[in-house]
Amino acid sequence: MSSGQKSLISYFKRKEKADEYDNNSNNILNDNSSNIVNDNTTSIHALSYTEPSCDTPSNINENCSLSTTIKTTSGNKKRTYQNGIHRTEGSVAQQLFNASELERQENRQRFSDLLDGAYFLFKHERPHTTLYELLLEVLTKIDHSKKLSTFFDKCKKNASYDSTATVTELLEATSEVIDKQILTKIRESRIISIIADEGTDINHHQNLSICVTNCYFLGEPTESFISLLKIKNKDAQTIFDTIVKELKSKNIDMTKVRFTGFDGASVFSGEFNDVSAKFHQMYSSSILFIHCRAHVLQLCLLSACEYIIEVQESLLTLKPLFNFINRSSIRLARVY
Repeated sequence: MSSGQKSLISYFKRKEKADEYDNNSNNILNDNSSNIVNDNTTSIHALSYTEPSCDTPSNINENCSLSTTIKTTSGNKKRTYQNGIHRTEGSVAQQLFNASELERQENRQRFSDLLDGAYFLFKHERPHTTLYELLLEVLTKIDHSKKLSTFFDKCKKNASYDSTATVTELLEATSEVIDKQILTKIRESRIISIIADEGTDINHHQNLSICVTNCYFLGEPTESFISLLKIKNKDAQTIFDTIVKELKSKNIDMTKVRFTGFDGASVFSGEFNDVSAKFHQMYSSSILFIHCRAHVLQLCLLSACEYIIEVQESLLTLKPLFNFINRSSIRLARVY
């Protein structure tokens, strides 16, 4: 016997059972019709017979279903008669769903408490990898509602949310949210200015810091830190290319740049091949260069102290001491 013949035989057997059940369902409704008419709080909601809707009989085996549904308004429950079996829906399933939803909300609230603790460490620049677990212990002790302790008791050993991996992921997620908010305001601003400076860290790596100042609609000017990048060279072309590439990667419109702020070094503030001149050549000749006010203040202080003997002697003593410490990683480690 071929598979098609088997499918046809199975289809006709199911159809016969469906016809028999349809007759039985009609008898049940007829027997109970007097009770339904006399009781105003009870109504027949639906009587449905679903025949297989298939183009070919071979696809019917898994799609045949027969159900009779009667809804009573007094009990507010839906009873389903399927394949001769009486089943009540909406009671146990609804209770399980409600319990699961309450547990989910409780877990979200407790995880929000953990995030608040982690954000406290991030905001105050505390070492989160070493203080996070200790902070959670303190929060658990001062929580008189015992909700945190109950939450930790229910957690599995491999999902206690008090590890360094968890707080690191929280730090990355917080950073993404803050970056998104800052970049959104920068993108919506009409004009922006770029502030950048290069320097060498204690590991003798050359770094470039980039900040952007913007006015969000009619608000106060806001200076936002964008990136701290390592650069291979300190020449003007490398610095210019790094700034432009980083800002474009964050979808910042470079045509909105109206000002650039750098220190007085020739690589930034020269007349022809410096970074500010390259912004003039690439984007607009109306972009103004502003000498960094903090750097100008430092130069003013040095100039004012030039004729004060006590200050000069102090600087002559501190400079060799600084160079002596800076040349040794061991001495630097002791200082920091």
